[in-house]
Amino acid sequence: MSDEVLIIYTWHDIERTLLLDKANWPQEWLEIEMYSRELVIYVENTAEKTIQSSKAYLKQLLKQYYTGDEIVIKTTQTRISVLWEKAEERAGQVVLPKPLFKEFLYANQDNNVVLKALEEEGVPVTAFHSYKGGVGRTLSLITFVRNMIEEYQDRKRVLIVDSDIEAPGLTWLGQAQNGSVPISYLDILSIIGAKGEDDYIIENISHEVEKSVLTFQTDKIEVSQYFLPTYRKEEQLFDIYANPERIMAGESNKYIIVDVLSRLGAKLGVDMVLVDLRAGISEYSAPFLFDPRVSKFFITSTSNQSVYGTHLLLQQIGKQKGNGVTNIFLTMVMKETFRGKERDDVYEMLLQGDRHGDGEDISDSIMQVDTVVEIEKSDKMIHLGNLSQICENLNSEPRVTEPIRNIVLEMFRNNGKGAVQEYDEKTIAEFKNCLHRIATENVTAEGADYSNLLATKSVLQLGSFNREIPKINVLGAKGSGKTYLYKQMLSSKNWDNFLKILDKKSQITEDVIICPVLCSEDRTHFQPLLAACRQYCIESIPAMRADADILSQNERKVRNAISNMSGENEWQDLWDEIILGMFQNMNSWSDLDAYLDEIHKKVIFLVDGLETLFRNVMKDNTEKSGIRALCRGLINRLYEYQIDNAGIIIFVRKDIAELAVNANLAQFRDQYQRFELTWSQRDALMLAWKMADRAAKMSGVQWGEDTFPLNNATRTVLEKNLTRLWGKKMGSDGSKNAITVRWVLASLSDFNGQLQARDIVRFLKFATADNKMERVQYYDRFLTPEDMRKAVKECSDQKLEEVEQEIHQLKNCFQILREVKQEDKQVPLNERVMSRLGSEDQKTLERYGYLKEADGEYYIPESVRYALGYNKSKRGGIKLVSLLVDG
Repeated sequence: MSDEVLIIYTWHDIERTLLLDKANWPQEWLEIEMYSRELVIYVENTAEKTIQSSKAYLKQLLKQYYTGDEIVIKTTQTRISVLWEKAEERAGQVVLPKPLFKEFLYANQDNNVVLKALEEEGVPVTAFHSYKGGVGRTLSLITFVRNMIEEYQDRKRVLIVDSDIEAPGLTWLGQAQNGSVPISYLDILSIIGAKGEDDYIIENISHEVEKSVLTFQTDKIEVSQYFLPTYRKEEQLFDIYANPERIMAGESNKYIIVDVLSRLGAKLGVDMVLVDLRAGISEYSAPFLFDPRVSKFFITSTSNQSVYGTHLLLQQIGKQKGNGVTNIFLTMVMKETFRGKERDDVYEMLLQGDRHGDGEDISDSIMQVDTVVEIEKSDKMIHLGNLSQICENLNSEPRVTEPIRNIVLEMFRNNGKGAVQEYDEKTIAEFKNCLHRIATENVTAEGADYSNLLATKSVLQLGSFNREIPKINVLGAKGSGKTYLYKQMLSSKNWDNFLKILDKKSQITEDVIICPVLCSEDRTHFQPLLAACRQYCIESIPAMRADADILSQNERKVRNAISNMSGENEWQDLWDEIILGMFQNMNSWSDLDAYLDEIHKKVIFLVDGLETLFRNVMKDNTEKSGIRALCRGLINRLYEYQIDNAGIIIFVRKDIAELAVNANLAQFRDQYQRFELTWSQRDALMLAWKMADRAAKMSGVQWGEDTFPLNNATRTVLEKNLTRLWGKKMGSDGSKNAITVRWVLASLSDFNGQLQARDIVRFLKFATADNKMERVQYYDRFLTPEDMRKAVKECSDQKLEEVEQEIHQLKNCFQILREVKQEDKQVPLNERVMSRLGSEDQKTLERYGYLKEADGEYYIPESVRYALGYNKSKRGGIKLVSLLVDG
């Protein structure tokens, strides 16, 4: 019960007060009936105890207005008697509210109405609604139809119904186009009120509706659609005989209006009925809004009034089990200003009414956010003329049409172009087995046999060295592909061949030989590559020493230097000795440069595997000196000595380099930033598709004719291709579930928008681990939602363990987060958690993409949330989507 001041003027206020407090009624109460002079309370029994407890409840609720015998409203000099009637027959009955606002306002529980599917006798019905007028509701319907025609030409037909009795915009457009019509929506309501849903009458009505059309144009075709205007004569607007409330009062089928329109659509042979509803809280719109079978598009601008009104509507329809909106069109968006907190506040308000978002993973939150479709403001569409002019403007305004294009395709998916390709259990199992083998081999680059280089943005930067040879550090996190790239260079043997992989042509006239100096400790699986590259060096450069164990010799020299606690000057001499010692009679860099010039050769030295030699960089100053002397000192000397014929590429883990190069670290980062092996979300999708495509070839799977070439594929193309791998949604394609690709990226990415190659490979490995045929649930894809959800949790555990080992600065931060009490493990992080993290810890987490501040609250990404044992709140999940995917 509310503590606010109770004000009553009429019997309507009494009824409203009682119904709003229905959850607190005495348990003997069954129902009430309120009249101007009488309140009838139906109870299970009229025993004295029941009457006394009821009077006590009325006194507590109605306060001074209830005297103990009657209700007295002094302001209007009204007296209302209170009567008790025994009604055992009503006990246990569940009375569902009619599809009207006034009924659902007082509903305080899930109202699960069981209705016959519209498709059994009719066609789907889709309604367009807005809380406010002037936000683009009618324009959205027109855009929907126009896009449908552009996609399907005349192969899809709809019946368009204008039910807006106060501002019938479509009706006025129809009058301008066709003049008078033989039948209207108000006629239909009157017929339903008088005759119900007689099949013979619906048949006759359809013949009249066939005579009324609206004609739409794209830039290629003109198609007419059946149209039912609001009124036939203007007088109908001022003298309405039948409204939804009156119709329901005389009908056992409270959903008859939607049923009739659906069946009418079937008689006309259309694919769908589209209804333009009256704006606001109107009982003329209620039969459609409170029918869970009706697909609903809510349209709102970004204004506070429109957004809040839409929020109120969503709250009301959310009281009906299984009811909700298909999409919310957020119109008149100004992209340059609609961002940050303003955008977040709008999304939070619009999505508060949705009861999804509390699931264990982020999929429900993604589904919620994807419900909202932003449509940019267009000056062309502010002042609308006739329908032909509107269609003409839409033809040249993709900012308005494109956001609705995929929605049209989704709505007509069951009757779309072409059938969905399906696979049998054996094919799915064989494909998963092949992909699992590929992923397992590729989780560690040392064991991979996958030979095609994936040219990410940072790898393509190496193509800039087509006129001079590189002298650079290539930084990257563990699993970013350093060793994999090293192997590609080995297999190329010379720089010209490597540049060809990047579609670049070398302008260097000399043969540029690739020469390995150090290599990963575990090189068993690519020993043949090393041997072949070394042999090419020996054959190309006569002075090259032919020792078969030259790389092992180099490793021993490094280990000895670490054991002897060498200083930085000693390290500089050692690095020179190691590289020059690979040649006969080379005492200085100048000697080597002159010799290479003489034989018209150049050489690029490759260094990898430093993390296996320098295992204690964080604490050991000797190791720091060794890394610093190589990554900074050696490269500086090559430039100082003006060595033109010898270059070097040092593959080094980013955290190791940053621990060692402590002076002028920012300058060091800037110098090599463009070569840093970072993976964008597009890169990860490309890698996933590349591996899936290879598995398809190995298992004999035919993807279909509409796949796209991989090279230079856009993210949109990659996402479309990958639906064959993991489906369009985290459920059946037509379900209200998260879009799979967004869920995968949100689950694996950090707040810097990056995920390593190893992250996506490991995900595919875990997702394909179970390939038993009896577990197949979906036949239009190879990875099921269950496969992927399980994989993400396993990935999170390994990711956290890996990051803690690799980035020493983060280990303490994660330990603090791990030790938090379970009741405090919530996203966004509460004040108690943040107080345990010092300012330096927060900065470190933010820098590496594992903490993000948004509007004064702090979030951790999904990639470590599972492993740390944190739960997400519904609001936290929605915000995480924008931080991990949208941003």
